[in-house]
Amino acid sequence: MENIDIKFIAKKSECSIATVSRVINRSKPVSEELQKRVIDTIRKYNYNPSIYAQNLAGKKSRLLGFIMTNYINQYQLLLFRYLNEFACKMGYGCIIRYCNSGFEEKLEVLRELEIRGIEVCFSLFLLSQEEDISELKSAICSHRKCT
Repeated sequence: MENIDIKFIAKKSECSIATVSRVINRSKPVSEELQKRVIDTIRKYNYNPSIYAQNLAGKKSRLLGFIMTNYINQYQLLLFRYLNEFACKMGYGCIIRYCNSGFEEKLEVLRELEIRGIEVCFSLFLLSQEEDISELKSAICSHRKCT
């Protein structure tokens, strides 16, 4: 089977790669007929644009990360639910991860979300006295400008 990428979608839609990109990103106007053809092709072949390629191209991932522990209360859960609903309405995808209370596990989840290219991470967990917030921040901000 052929590799289903943006070139494949362009070929099957009988248009340019740039046009497929415009339809996916809604960056520039495309005729309704052409937009429908591209979207139909995307759906037919179940094409999902590569988040990694978009991140490499300098585009925003439009992904938010949510980290929850097993020890959240009903109000925190409700807050996450509303944040998730609002994010979806605004066109953002959400990645929700659960972790136990271990510091190393928290770091691992944060690193995973960073690799996936999340733009913002919401988390509600407590750090014990032994866990240093600066260590957590340095792990996440190792190659980003953080404040």
